[in-house]
Amino acid sequence: LTLKFAEQIKAIIGRFTYFMGTSDSWIQFILSGRSDLLICGWKEYWNDFNLLDLFFGKGAYNMQVLIGHASMWGTLKNVEMDFFDIFFSYGLLGIVVTYGLVVAVYKQRKNRSSRALKVLFYICVFFSVLGGHIFQDSFGSTILALVLGLNLCWDSPKKGRRLAK
Repeated sequence: LTLKFAEQIKAIIGRFTYFMGTSDSWIQFILSGRSDLLICGWKEYWNDFNLLDLFFGKGAYNMQVLIGHASMWGTLKNVEMDFFDIFFSYGLLGIVVTYGLVVAVYKQRKNRSSRALKVLFYICVFFSVLGGHIFQDSFGSTILALVLGLNLCWDSPKKGRRLAK
């Protein structure tokens, strides 16, 4: 198996080595440069800050313009880390509604002992915080909805009963 994929593995290692060499730190490498966008977003969020921004955010389009300008991309840009994109755009209210809804649905699950569903849920939340594109992207949101749906309806089989005959 290793010999069959040796070239692909070598290419992946080469890619990681290249990006590690061009990154200033492990954090920048792990976050694929999102840390730079986070710094730009953080500075822009607190620049000209008022209390309404804390609760309601500065607006999605406004933050994309500010981050795009500050990061020198010259185009609309997000931080690409869902937690911070939601916070900067919609404030604490957006965080509470988004993550609160997900946690509330997760707590309603029928099968509390399913490790696989717990792991899927935690992976989705983890990727939304660090990797992004879970709440802000339609494909990631679909995966999260499927995980939450499974959590709600997946009931463990009773003793002696099989899932399929």
